[in-house]
Amino acid sequence: MSNPTGKRNLSTKGFKRSKSAFEHVWGIHVLEIAEMEGKHPEAIYQRVYRFGSPFQRKLKPSAIEKHYGKTREELATELGMHPLTVEQKHRKQGSAYHKWPRTESSKGWTTTDHSWKTNPKFTTDPWLMELHPDYEDWRAGKLFADVHQNKPLDY
Repeated sequence: MSNPTGKRNLSTKGFKRSKSAFEHVWGIHVLEIAEMEGKHPEAIYQRVYRFGSPFQRKLKPSAIEKHYGKTREELATELGMHPLTVEQKHRKQGSAYHKWPRTESSKGWTTTDHSWKTNPKFTTDPWLMELHPDYEDWRAGKLFADVHQNKPLDY
């Protein structure tokens, strides 16, 4: 019987399957990870090939992820800023938590409606999935202990 749509059926619902080699090694089936991530299973296999783990999304974290243990978007939401402002403050001042000195021209912080949250350009996933063994250490700041973690500069 051939598939009339020509598309591969990746669903495992209603089928009893044996453990694959992938599942023996990683403890979870590739189709389950692909469903959770909204990716094709081949993309998950590529992660294993490129990074050595299906739970790692990028080769290495960005400078902000390494420094604060959060993504640029998570920091922007926490600080009430645009993600590009967070990047600029981190790059120019050394800390995203740096407060600009008040001047006559600066009336203080402005609140925005966070319209950037609907832009797909500003919706990146962290470099590690929650299932990765180092995820908790990365979020706690233990993975990159040599980097100044989550502390604003005192001026």
